[in-house]
Amino acid sequence: MNYYGKLWERVARHIPYLWRFSVVGLSGVAVNHALFTFLLSQGFSPVVSSAAAVELSVLNNFVLNDVWTFRGTGRRGLAYRLGMFHVSRALGAVVNVLTVAAMTGLLGANPNISNFVGIALAMLLNYFTSVGVVWRAGG
Repeated sequence: MNYYGKLWERVARHIPYLWRFSVVGLSGVAVNHALFTFLLSQGFSPVVSSAAAVELSVLNNFVLNDVWTFRGTGRRGLAYRLGMFHVSRALGAVVNVLTVAAMTGLLGANPNISNFVGIALAMLLNYFTSVGVVWRAGG
């Protein structure tokens, strides 16, 4: 089989996970942005609001990914998966919060746009750590 055929096989193996992961991710974006907006309206800084919103969305996404996206693929117990999910999300959370800090503090960007950019960058990291570390789906 040629290189492109092998590449397609690897990509195709992840399609069932990726579309569910994306749906879960969208729910996480909604949870994140709702809390972020609420905390901003209560006078919290964009950075504090982002940090709290990230943690709530991480918990939301773990539960939905564990019971739907990657159901049955985890090789270890619930506590291990939750712990690894949090560890794997730490980098994504740092990327998200630092993006908000840099965009709002250094560039003067709109906090809402900054938050969505941070979410998008973190999402890229989150999928690969989910399939490669937490649940080891598709391989």
